[in-house]
Amino acid sequence: MSQRRVTDDAARLTVPSLTAALAMALVIGYGAHRAQRLHPSLAALGRAERDVTAGAYDRAIAELDSARVRDPDLVEAHRLLARAYAGTRRWQEAVAELDTAIRRVAYDPGLLFERGNAQLELGHTDRAIADYAAVLRLAPRAAVAHYNLGIAYARRGDGDSARAEFERALANATDDTLRRDAQNALTHLARASPPRLPVGSVEPPATELAGGDAQLRDRLRTQLAQAQDSLDRGRYTAAAVTLRALEREARGLAARYPDNLDLPRLVSDSRRSLARVRDACLAEQIVAERRGATPPACP
Repeated sequence: MSQRRVTDDAARLTVPSLTAALAMALVIGYGAHRAQRLHPSLAALGRAERDVTAGAYDRAIAELDSARVRDPDLVEAHRLLARAYAGTRRWQEAVAELDTAIRRVAYDPGLLFERGNAQLELGHTDRAIADYAAVLRLAPRAAVAHYNLGIAYARRGDGDSARAEFERALANATDDTLRRDAQNALTHLARASPPRLPVGSVEPPATELAGGDAQLRDRLRTQLAQAQDSLDRGRYTAAAVTLRALEREARGLAARYPDNLDLPRLVSDSRRSLARVRDACLAEQIVAERRGATPPACP
């Protein structure tokens, strides 16, 4: 499984066309004198876009470097330069250009999507997840962001979250290729999962917990549900505190009952939920910063 690229038609999200972006730049706030000074940069952007499309990345980088020097505030130059760097697999430089563009644009999920792709290529899975999750806060029905988020979760080893995102991608996809990719990803996950027991069979009996420990296990299950509710409400610190304590207690129980099948699941569920808390909080931080709001403190 590999992530979908921004060059895919389905991956464009709400990214404005180059023509529309430049027209808005000229109309809003620049004025005639500013537009005249920008003209060489606009011509360079046009050439660079054609070069990027044709795969002539080195030539595009040279053009865009010149345009960026002439006008460092031209967001589209940073966006195109990031794509040119991505074409030559210079992912760290691509991230730097996208960081610059994102600081200058308050609302553009496409830039966050591209940065998520670059972070995933660098192996920065958690950062990629945060970017994709931020995209989905801005564009909840963006099927390609659900798909790439599923890829990121799969690489982190969180099969349940990956499966949920691939299912959302499948439900929201309008592109046949993306729909097929999501279905293939779900099939791949199903094959990678441990085989299910045949219908009518049962799991091996687990070691019974003593009365007090059984009550503790039930309480931990309740706390896991409460932590999920805190996460859904955006109460990240409360959720994280609950989950860390839950994991410690579940580990202690699992050590005392090594043959019990429920307790390792409880440990892994608490760890996975804690990772989701961090993902959700980082995504909200990204969106809050773009909107000029106060970002939450992440645990």
